[in-house]
Formats: sequence, C-alpha cells, structure tokens
Amino acid sequence: MQKKNKNLKYNAGFSLMELLVFVAIVGLLATLSIASLESARQKARDVKRTADIKQFMTVLDIYFNDNNSYPEEFTPIVLGDANYSCFDEDGFVAVCDANGKTYIKNVPSNPTPKGANYTYASSSGDTYELTFQLERGVGDIVEGAHIATPEGIK
Repeated sequence: MQKKNKNLKYNAGFSLMELLVFVAIVGLLATLSIASLESARQKARDVKRTADIKQFMTVLDIYFNDNNSYPEEFTPIVLGDANYSCFDEDGFVAVCDANGKTYIKNVPSNPTPKGANYTYASSSGDTYELTFQLERGVGDIVEGAHIATPEGIK
C-alpha cells in the first residue's frame, strides 16, 4: 500500500490564460465558418438564378414553337411579380387559365437578398431579353448583370 504525500498539490481546473486562449480559438473558428457559410449561400443563390433563367429560356422556346412568336411585352416586366406570376397560352398573367395550356405555373423570381429582379421584354415577338444579376458567378457566367436571349446568356 502506498502512502499519500500530503505535500503534493493537484490543480483541478484551467488557468485564466488557458481559458482565454480556448475562447479565442473557438471565436476564430466560428468567424471562419460564418464567412464560408455566407459564400456558400451566395453561390447557392447564383446557381438558383442561372437554373431559373435556363428553365425559363426553355419554356419560352416551347411557347415560341407553339405560337410562332414570343409574348410581346414592350416595356420590361418583373418576373414573379403578382401581375406576372403565371405563364400560359396568353403569355404572362396573374392567374393561370384553368382550361388553357400552362407553360409554367409559378414564374420564378430572384432569390433574396441581393441580386436584381428578373425582367422580360420583347418588342417584336421575334426575340426576347431576360435580365438577371449574379453575386459571385457560376461556371463561365461571371458576377454582375446578364442578358439572356434566344441565342444564349451574355
């Protein structure tokens, strides 16, 4: 059996300096993760924006094949706005016709925050312009304002 030495002292706990270093490290890691999380959110919004525009370009092509023209909107309209939330055989409408052909029931709108409203314009019915804006860029589409036409995204 061993004898206990009464002169030995055990420190149970951490010093103030150790706790401060630990808190500083945790704070630094939290800051880095929040910064990378915001970057991921921006990229996710941009991916949604490009997917929305490409999907809508396809829908417009289908409409063109059925009607031999694109819907005429001489002044740009905001897509997804309450007045233009549906796209059917009559073009952009507030509510889809229950008995008609619906191309897209819920017209996409810009995911918030940031970016800009999606707009559509066609002065002749032969072509159109969809505008949108990216925060960071996706693939070969860089950040900033862009225009989509039947020829592609610029």
